[in-house]
Order: sequence, then C-alpha cells, then structure tokens
Amino acid sequence: MSPHPIENPLVRHARQVLLLVAAFAAALVATAVPAGAAGTVTVTFTAEAATYLGQNVYVVGSAPELGAWDPARAVTLSPADYPRWRAAVALPGDTVMQYKYIKKNPSGAVTWKSTPDRAFVTPPTGTASRNDSWR
Repeated sequence: MSPHPIENPLVRHARQVLLLVAAFAAALVATAVPAGAAGTVTVTFTAEAATYLGQNVYVVGSAPELGAWDPARAVTLSPADYPRWRAAVALPGDTVMQYKYIKKNPSGAVTWKSTPDRAFVTPPTGTASRNDSWR
C-alpha cells in the first residue's frame, strides 16, 4: 500500500519541487566560499603607456604577488597590444589591494608613476580587471 493512497497531483508536484530546491540549496552550500576563506582571483592589469625601445612597464603593489612594493619583484606587463600593456595576476580574493605602475629603463632605472597609489578590493572569487593609463 502506498503511503499516500489518494495523493493530489498538485501536492505531488509541490513535493518534487521542494526536493529539487533542497538539492539545489545543498549544492550551493557545498560550493560556497566560507566566510573569511576567499579564493583566488585572476586580475588583469592593463595600463596604456607610451615607452621607448627597451623600456618596460610593470605593476607593483601591496600584495606579495605584486612584489610587496619592491620594484625588483614587480610584475612585468606584456606590450603585445602596445600601447596597452597587460598582465594577469592571481591574487587572494576579498582583499584590499594597492598598486601602481612603474617603468624600468634598460639601464635599470625605475620611474614610479607620480599619481597616488591606486586601490581596489578583489572579489571573493573569479576574475577582475583594472584598466588604467600612464598620463
């Protein structure tokens, strides 16, 4: 004998929907990033900057992944789409980042962009982009 011998089709449908919603909620909880445990975010830095042959553009900043303000450890941007220089950097999610661009001459001399440091908060996961110019 069935547990519900005379079950209304609408009730059966509602029960199935509730089961699907519960399964969906369980899947969301299983894949959610716990509070305080943000993931990694790929941030693409793009700087529009004119340079001369041999001069390169870098991004440097507060995070260790951005060199911790050390120009020797700064991230090199690619000139493949000159005058737009780009690099993708894996950074911790949900974190305040400060950064700025520098230019390095072939002699090793470093020119810091004279504007104040830039800042943003990385999203908890996924990707982000920063589009700036050297003017």
